[in-house]
Amino acid sequence: MPLGRSQLKPVKLQVILVLEENPPSLKSAVRTIATLGGFLGRKGDGEPGVKTIWLGLRRLHDIAATWKLLHHNCQICS
Repeated sequence: MPLGRSQLKPVKLQVILVLEENPPSLKSAVRTIATLGGFLGRKGDGEPGVKTIWLGLRRLHDIAATWKLLHHNCQICS
């Protein structure tokens, strides 16, 4: 399932799109968020847990707030 506006606010989606090369799937976006929370993604690690995703979402929120401050004139960031 492709990641759309229904899952994340536009500014957070923009940050994910900067971190990914191509438009990410939902699974890829969750793994990217988990990476922000400390998930290493090694071969034997399995899928990220709730705490790692939560920590990643907190960090994504901070990154998105900074992004919004730096791009305050951007129309799609609002």
